[in-house]
Amino acid sequence: MKDSEFTIAWSSALLMGTLYLVGGLLWLAASLGLPIPVPSVADPMSAFVLVIVAVIFFSGVRPLRKGDRNGFGFIAVGVLLAGIMFGLQLVILSTNYLGWVLGLEDWVSWDAVSNLTPTVWLFLFVLFLFAIARAVEGDGEGGFTKHLLGG
Repeated sequence: MKDSEFTIAWSSALLMGTLYLVGGLLWLAASLGLPIPVPSVADPMSAFVLVIVAVIFFSGVRPLRKGDRNGFGFIAVGVLLAGIMFGLQLVILSTNYLGWVLGLEDWVSWDAVSNLTPTVWLFLFVLFLFAIARAVEGDGEGGFTKHLLGG
């Protein structure tokens, strides 16, 4: 991959970081009781974790802009952490759904919207951005995936 072709990589990292920063700040605002445009539960610690993921994505921008291949590591770690948070939220959603299906007392009034936190929809955006970057770069010798996974 030539230095000029790192543009897609660093712009993807910048966009992913911006999405996670905005999501984290919105979730923090919801935790403080401020109205936000998307339904969400109050969880300040998870909002802080989203901001940390954003910082990881942002950390990859500078090396990639300078043409340093090591910046791809920040994107990989950011996607990994985002995926772990997404997986944990799916486990929470599944267990709450099971409680609702079984008619357990604490879950009678449960609805799925209360568990659709920013970790769910932000990771879906990250997968979409990753797919776009991979489609643009291709998967050949110098493609986006080759740099993230090595090879």
